[in-house]
This record gives sequence, structure tokens and C-alpha cells, in this order.
Amino acid sequence: MCDILTSLSIVNKRLHSVAINYHRFQLDFKYVKKWQDFNYFCRRSLPLSFQIVSVKLMNQHDAVMPLKTHQFFSDLKITKNTFPILNSLSISHIDHNLWKSIKGDIRQIKSLISISIYLSTTLKYNPACQLTVDILRDLLYWSSTLKNVYIEADDRLVDISRFNLRREQISSIEHLTLRYITINIQHLYLIVPNLRSFDSKIASVHHIQDTYLYSFQHLQQLSIHVNRFHMLTIEQLLYPMIKLNQLVITGNQMYNDICDGLAWERILTNIISFKFMFSFEENHDLIQLDSFRSSFWLEQNHWYVQYDYSKIGKFSLLYSIPYFMNTYPWFRMKETIVSESTGQQPIVFSNVNRLIVDYQRPINNELRNRFTNIEELILEDNGKSFDMLINDIVPYIDMLFINSLAINQCFSEFDEDNFVQFIMSIPHLRSITIPIDLLRLSLNNCWRKIKRLKILPRRQIWSARFMEKGLTSNEVDMLCSLFRSMEQISFHVDTMPYLLEFLTKMPKTLSTIVIEHMINGLSTDITASTTYKCIQSFACSHRVFYKFHENELAIVWI
Repeated sequence: MCDILTSLSIVNKRLHSVAINYHRFQLDFKYVKKWQDFNYFCRRSLPLSFQIVSVKLMNQHDAVMPLKTHQFFSDLKITKNTFPILNSLSISHIDHNLWKSIKGDIRQIKSLISISIYLSTTLKYNPACQLTVDILRDLLYWSSTLKNVYIEADDRLVDISRFNLRREQISSIEHLTLRYITINIQHLYLIVPNLRSFDSKIASVHHIQDTYLYSFQHLQQLSIHVNRFHMLTIEQLLYPMIKLNQLVITGNQMYNDICDGLAWERILTNIISFKFMFSFEENHDLIQLDSFRSSFWLEQNHWYVQYDYSKIGKFSLLYSIPYFMNTYPWFRMKETIVSESTGQQPIVFSNVNRLIVDYQRPINNELRNRFTNIEELILEDNGKSFDMLINDIVPYIDMLFINSLAINQCFSEFDEDNFVQFIMSIPHLRSITIPIDLLRLSLNNCWRKIKRLKILPRRQIWSARFMEKGLTSNEVDMLCSLFRSMEQISFHVDTMPYLLEFLTKMPKTLSTIVIEHMINGLSTDITASTTYKCIQSFACSHRVFYKFHENELAIVWI
């Protein structure tokens, strides 16, 4: 961006004026791969800081993003005058140390209106809970100008419903999103009374006291994930929200009284947009959709619902259509499925972009036809023929949209040619996670477009030890020549005994190397290892940045 501006400014006076006076620049550092390029970009960004409105240091797939974030704030030495019009900031891979090191700099940005925080996916459960609470406590009372807060944990569902977030002052936050985070919504009533939108998983709601009758009366958009709710509980929850017009509810193990379309009519009088998905476990009655066929549902609002029931799995779903979720619990839908809908159009899951396929969780063929936009495919081979696994996928899934493939384990025999043909049938594949034995048998031209590679060591079922020896010198040569578009590679130290040779021959496109150093689940002293010596030797003759993370990972940023 900086070079483009420099070039424009010398063309003529008009373009010079445009380049100098434009005040809406948005920086996204996920596109800056190399260490030297990032340093250059940071230096050139400082003179333009008064023209920048948005900064993104966010990419969950980029292992060096924490290093980028730390370096960005260190290099720019932010003061209250550095980013006078910056109103949006997004950061990923946040852990305790990174948040502690940058939050003082972020506080200096007085114009900040919106902030998005994505927690590190390597955090254990209890530290993740505490970090979520610490960040939320900071942001809720950050400043009167901050209005939008987004915090996302990984999909383990961090529960902070028992933590106290209250302080003496009232928060000025108006839009709060807590993805994969469970919170006590009643605890928030007196903390953020001016919320306009709220999105989170909420803990069980008890009887609403008179104190809360006018809570969240400014709320217009609500998206919640709940467990084991009755209809009465939802009525009590929504009653004070007199301005609510957009409602999304996802419910697990719900009670049958939630399936009363007439009862919903009383609640949804002022609702313009209503989306929902409710799941029901065994021992529930079959759901009848007659109450969802009234004029209120079909003619006045054009709201349609779908019911899927698996008798074998003793599991069913009731959801609004079109289907709005990005996941579908297909592994609970076994063998024959009974479906009923109040709409006319065929059901497709266009928002579902991730699919796991294995033989322990068989998928119904009819359901597979509904997945029209799968981007990430995960294969689990549990002793069955790999060829059969491929044959069960290809006829049903549109391979055109898949860009990420993970093969987490491989114990059965397979045909090498069939596997290569399978890979070639995925034209936009850019990310691959693959066991070392499978990679060694398929070192050919099918990998030339891969940008991210993760090599898994082969594990014997009866042992946690890595029994397969690493790549040979010739295989390292082939790896470097065949993966010529590779930008990031991850592997265990045992899979790359010729590490220095790999470093000297790696593709020029490579910017990130992640080396796992765990042995039998235990950390080892990286500084006393061959890995440490190889990286230090390589760094003496090349401009790279490297860091060792708690004796578990070595990260090289090239």
C-alpha cells in the first residue's frame, strides 16, 4: 500500500493530492507474509497513521501472527496521537502474555470504536476462562467511545458464567458478541444496560425478578445459544426486550413445549427476522408442524420450518429455513431420516463449510446431497479401506469449493494412484494435513498449489511413540521442489532429521516454519536440541526471526 501511494504521488499533482489526503486506509496484515516485508510495512505505516481507520492483525491459520502483533505495537510505539482516527482493531492468537504486552498501547488509541479479539487456540480450558474474563473486564470499562466488542474462544465453549464482571461504573458497550463463550445474561443486565445487540451462549436462566423487568429494553438484535429451555423460560427472557426486532436462537436438548407455533406467535409480534435451530434427544414425542402453518408463519412473515428425525439415532432437529447455521450434527442422523417441511424448496446446507467423514459416524446419503459448499474436509480412516472412504465421499460432495483437507490418521491399505487422483480432483486445494507415510508415497506434482502443509508423524495405535522414521535427504529434496508454492509448513522434529538441509533448500515462497518438540506429550529442552543449533546456524547467514515457545514449539519467521 505504501509503495502504491508513493508511486501515485509522483504521477501528477492531482494524484499527489489524492494520495496525501485520503483518510480511509484499512490495513490487513494477513497478506504480509515475509518478515522483512512486515518490518518495511510497519515502518512505512507510521507516517500514514493519521489516515488509517482499520487495522487487522488476524489470521487463525498464520502461526506467526502473535509475532506480527507484538512487533507491530513495539515498532510503532503508539501514543495518544499515533492513530487519531483508527476506529476498528482486530487481533488473533491472544494469550495472557500477548494481551498484557499490548493492552497498554491499545488504550492509547482514543478513537477506537470497535475491537475484535480471537483467543489463542492452544490455551487450556481454565487459563482460557480466566483470560476471557480479564479481557472482558478490561473492554467493558475501556472508554466511553468503545461501543463494539467481539471476543471469540475456540469451539470448546469457555464458561465464564460464574465470574463476577461488575464494577462501580456502567459499561457504555452497545454491541457485544461472545463466540463459544457461556455467560450469565442476568449478570449483564446491570453492567451493560444500553446494549443494542448481543450474541452469546447463555447459562440457565432462573425466574426473572422485578429488578430486571426493564433490562435490555434498548436491545434490538439478540442471538443466543441455550440448553434445556422450556417455552416459559424463553418468554420470561424476552419479555423486557421491548425493542427487539431480530432474534436468533440455537437450543440443544430442548423440551417439547418449544415446538408450539401458536405460543411463538405471542412472543414474535414485533420480530422482523427470526432464525432458530432446536435439537431434541431420545424419549421425546414426534413433532407436528401444523401449528407452524398458520397465516402468521406462512403468509404474514414467510417463515418456514423443517423437521428432521432419526429413529435409529433417537435424535431430531427443528429449524428455520433457509438453514442458517455453519454446522449440522449429521453424525447423529443415522440410516433412514424422516423429514417434513412447511416450505416448498429443497433443503440445502449452503452455510455448512466443514465436514468430517469416518466410518464410526456414518452419514446418511440424502443428507450428504444437502452439503453444497464444503470448504474443509476432514477424513478419519479407522481400519477401513482408504479407497472405500474416497469412493464414499466423491459421489456426494462438490469438490470444487474444498480448499483444506486433513487426513488425521491412516492405518489401512490404499491405492497410491487412487489417492493422487483424489487429490487432483480438488482443484482449489491450498491446505493439507497429512501423515508422513501417506505423504512419502505421494511425492509428485499434485502438491504444486499447496500453501499450507502440516506433516503428521505416524502413531502406532498401541503406543504414543513415533515409530516412523523421518524424511530422507532425497525426500527432503523432493518436498522442497514439489511444494513450490508453500508459505507455511508444520511438522514434528522427528519427521525432519535433515532440518538444516531443508532450511537451505526450502521454497522461496515459504515464510513460516513451525516445529513441534513434544515427546510423548512432554516438553523437551529445545535449547539443548539439534533443532536449536540448526536454526541458529541458519539465522547467522539469513535474515530470519525465530522464537521458542515454552519448549514445545520452535517458530521460524522468514
